[in-house]
This record gives sequence, structure tokens and C-alpha cells, in this order.
Amino acid sequence: MSMETRDWLSTMTLIGDTDDRGNAWHYRMGDNNHFPGAIPPEAVETLLCNNAPVEQPLYIKGLDGTFIEVPNFKGMASRANRDYLHSVHSSGYATHDFKAHLFDNATRLLGDDIHFSSAGILAKGGVAWIELAITGIMTVEGFDYRPHLLGHTSSNGRYESGFGRKIQATVCDNTLNVAYGETGQRISWRHTKGSIMRIKDAAEALGIILNEAAQFEADIQDLLMWPVTPKVFSRFLDEMIPEKDKDTGQYLTGAALTRVERRREEMAGMWNGDPRVAPWNGTALGILQLSNTWQHHKTGITKATSHRVEKNMLGAISGKTDAEDLKTLGILNGLSQAYGLTVPEKFERLPVPELVTL
Repeated sequence: MSMETRDWLSTMTLIGDTDDRGNAWHYRMGDNNHFPGAIPPEAVETLLCNNAPVEQPLYIKGLDGTFIEVPNFKGMASRANRDYLHSVHSSGYATHDFKAHLFDNATRLLGDDIHFSSAGILAKGGVAWIELAITGIMTVEGFDYRPHLLGHTSSNGRYESGFGRKIQATVCDNTLNVAYGETGQRISWRHTKGSIMRIKDAAEALGIILNEAAQFEADIQDLLMWPVTPKVFSRFLDEMIPEKDKDTGQYLTGAALTRVERRREEMAGMWNGDPRVAPWNGTALGILQLSNTWQHHKTGITKATSHRVEKNMLGAISGKTDAEDLKTLGILNGLSQAYGLTVPEKFERLPVPELVTL
């Protein structure tokens, strides 16, 4: 669970291109972490340097009251808060410095053309990311989107370091990935000895990712040609929010049924009236937007709303968001074929999960 507060998000994240995408929801009058265009590189560099991962020795207290260093293990803290150990690793864990991995690799690749669109520190200093805008806002069939590279690393052991191509819908903060089976979408390095030396090859690998952003336009056109009838949408709701108990197969009753019915009504309302979804109602793009928007804004958070920022960003870093997108399209693939609807050739081979409605 996230520990980020609104104060944390105002000081540990940088939000760029607000003229195009607006302020983040956590913006408050007087915040100085929002920028109308690109974030100044020095601001990103300062943020990453000030919160660089720091290795700390571990000690145990002996019976005589003296402290003995624990061999073969080390604690990990942030330079900004050395007294808070957010994780413990074996001595073989290789620390990937935030500035070296993210800022230096990015500037080596793009030089004076670099355009930072967001950056931040999460998980009490254990995770860092940068977002690099590849182009301005692009449009295909009335759908505005913005390609970018997401660079990430961690010092808490949760994530490998890497860069990946991402697409963000400008109508909301959904991060989409509909490419399936494409190569070069993501590169990463494990936190092991020797992995640091491989980072020098990032520029060559990232160049491949940059060239693939145009593939998204073809994906969107295919999704718009993929029909979703009212019958298929009804069955899709059954898959996403089933009215039967997953273990017994019996229909829900009482409070459980009431909760499910409310969620189904919310999702149906988004399909028909939410501006982030409704313009593409009746197509696979609408289904993808519905699922992604629902996951981003309606699920998984039970405490302060600020926790959603970490949930969504870590979902993009870990690949969980991409996996959810592919699962959504896999469900639609199975339903479409069952009801005799044409599925674009590229998506026919998406794996279909076990469907409860068929």
C-alpha cells in the first residue's frame, strides 16, 4: 500500500505539459512542481540526486550491549532520509543509481532534444521513474494520444530497471498498450552483479522503441473496426463483474449482489456517458478504455485518494496494466468469436481466458 500523501506528491513528483493535459489532481495553489511545457532537466536531475539510493550497514545488538555488523546483508535507504530503511538485500544486490540509470541514459540518448513530461519518487524513496515525451499529441480517428518512454528503477527490490514504450490517452491518464507479440517494446536489467555494465547499451535499445510508436495508430484503427454489440457488452460485464460466486457457481444474494449490481451500473454508465469511454462506445477501443479507466479510477483503493497515484504508476512500471489490457482484449476476443463477430487478424491470436459466460 502506498504511503504517499498529498504533500509527498507535491514535492516528490514533477508534472510537465500541463498546457496539454492539465494539472494533476493533487495540484494545489502554490505548488511549484507543475510545468506548462517540458520539465527543466535540472529539476529532474535534482530530484533524482536528492533521493538517490544509499546502502546502509545492518547491525544486531549483542548480549553485552554492543552492536555487531551483520555480514552479507545491507539495508537500503534514500539520501533524503538515511534513517528510514525501506528494504534489506543480500550483498549481491546491485544498486542502480537513479540519476545514472534514468537521467544519464535519457540525456545520452536524446541530448538537447530531451523532453521530460513527468518524473517522481514513490514507495518512500524505493522507486523512481521518468517519462519522456516522444512527440506531441497525435490523433487517429478522433482519438488523441501521446507516445512516451517510461524509464523506471527501484532500490527496494520490487522492480527491475528498464525503459518501455507507453501510450497515454489524452482524454484521461490511462496508459495503454495494445501491441501484442511485438518485439522491442521493453528492455530491463536485473539487480545483479554485472547488470550495471549492460546499461551502457540502453541508447541503442531505446532507439528501437522510439521507432515503434507509429504502430499504435494501426492498432487503434483495428480496435475501431472491431464491433461490440449490446449482447457482447452484456456478456463482457458478466465476465468483469460476475453475478455468480466464483467458487460455488451460485448466484449472489443480499449485500454481495447489491455491490455487484452497483458496480455493473457504474460500468454501464461509463460505457454510455463517460467522456473517457462513451465516444468509442460499440467498439473494442471503447472496451479497452472502459476497462483501463475502471482499473485506474474505480478499483483497489480503500484509503486516501493519493494512494491511487502510486498504484497506477507502479502498474505501468511492473507491466500489470499492460497485462490487464491484454486480458481485456482476450476476453473480448473469445466473446466476439462465440457470437460470430469479426476480430481483426492481429488480435485473433490473443489468448482467451476461461470465460464464465460460455
